[in-house]
Amino acid sequence: MATTDCASNSTVKVAVKGAQCEELIALALTELGTAGDDVAKSITACKNDSSAACAADISGVVASVAAASNTITKAVTACGGGNTACAQDITSAATALAKTSQKVASAVNDCSGSGNQAKCVLDLLDVSDDIAKATNDIIKATTDCAQN
Repeated sequence: MATTDCASNSTVKVAVKGAQCEELIALALTELGTAGDDVAKSITACKNDSSAACAADISGVVASVAAASNTITKAVTACGGGNTACAQDITSAATALAKTSQKVASAVNDCSGSGNQAKCVLDLLDVSDDIAKATNDIIKATTDCAQN
């Protein structure tokens, strides 16, 4: 199975042991890509002071981060439990997304109509960094999970 790494626009081969593990890792990469796209849309809308679009796009970030978190949580079990390098990579991605959720909450406040637009954009850039870290952890899992 393969999926696209949006940051470099290259294909990442997902070849891990276990069909469910492979499916969940590929899905997590897709959902993280969606989250990254949603953050980019939010930055544009929030920078341009379009409150309605900004709020809608941040809602998209919340939903895509939640979907990726849920998928990653399922992948820990499907990919061999918590004591393997594979599961540790996946757990690291989940941890990054937990931090992301906190930063998204800050962005919601800062990006509201009466919020601080500059801080809003900085919050969203932080979210983007955490999503990139989670994506890198999942990409690392594709190697480690293949060795399980």
